[in-house]
Amino acid sequence: MLTRLKAFWSRLINQILKLNSEHTPPYNEEQEILKQLERAKYKLSQAWKNLSHADPGYIDLAVIEIHLAEAEYSVLNHKYRLLKESNCRDGFELNRLLPWLSPLHNNRPS
Repeated sequence: MLTRLKAFWSRLINQILKLNSEHTPPYNEEQEILKQLERAKYKLSQAWKNLSHADPGYIDLAVIEIHLAEAEYSVLNHKYRLLKESNCRDGFELNRLLPWLSPLHNNRPS
């Protein structure tokens, strides 16, 4: 009786895990970068608020915090643009349709 019960629970757990893995949405890099961009934008706005409320002795730190937040936002924005550009090139095959945009075409000797 006990072994049957263990087997039943084992099958039930395996079926639940199988259902969960089937319904897990695929990883979407674009959506992840957009979430990170929103967080970076929030950090940047917080950094500016911190500067406006900073004591005179902490203004340098607040400015560094702004520069850090701007750099993070800039890197994520650049990463997002590269991702969109690569998706566009892959999806529409721009290199085939517009060969003069191909990196190989630009490196040809004149």
